[in-house]
Amino acid sequence: GATRFVTSRSDVTNLIILFAALLAQTPAPTSQAFEKQRILSESVMGKRPATEGEIQALLESAITDPDSRTRREGLRIVGTILLLSSMPQVPPGQEWALRLRGVGEALKPAARAALDDPDASVRLAALQITVMSPTMARPAPGFVLTFDSVQMLAARFDTDPSAMVRGFVVARLTAVADSADPRITAIVRRICVAAL
Repeated sequence: GATRFVTSRSDVTNLIILFAALLAQTPAPTSQAFEKQRILSESVMGKRPATEGEIQALLESAITDPDSRTRREGLRIVGTILLLSSMPQVPPGQEWALRLRGVGEALKPAARAALDDPDASVRLAALQITVMSPTMARPAPGFVLTFDSVQMLAARFDTDPSAMVRGFVVARLTAVADSADPRITAIVRRICVAAL
């Protein structure tokens, strides 16, 4: 399947309308939730003194917070740590991710547990971590999936009611459609047909 890009003014208008509708459905963050997220971000990026153990505890707390935005933010930070620290060369100014690689690895079980979160955006952030490649190999960074990951993605497609989660699964699987493993290509074919 070819990727469709936004090419016309009506496509842009439709995206703006969709984004506005999503924003209308998302309640404004409370000052307490905002403060938690600010402390978390500042601690991770080294703007606030915190040990790796303290950062791990902050992230664990965020991932299980009652507020879905805080859970999603905690998982996004874990995903960013794992992604940046897996790159062959970490971008300048992002070295904090290398220092926190162990924290990210330690929180993978918490991400797997969040796959059943009631909030679709939290499930999506958890899924992105769960199927992330441990290293960003060249020439195709990020598109390496094991057979187990492909099976898990297919199971998520079959059971998750969220179009956002299902769309991520389709995008991730189409990236490995030319796999040499016939088991993977069979699953990709089945999911792509089901997504039509």
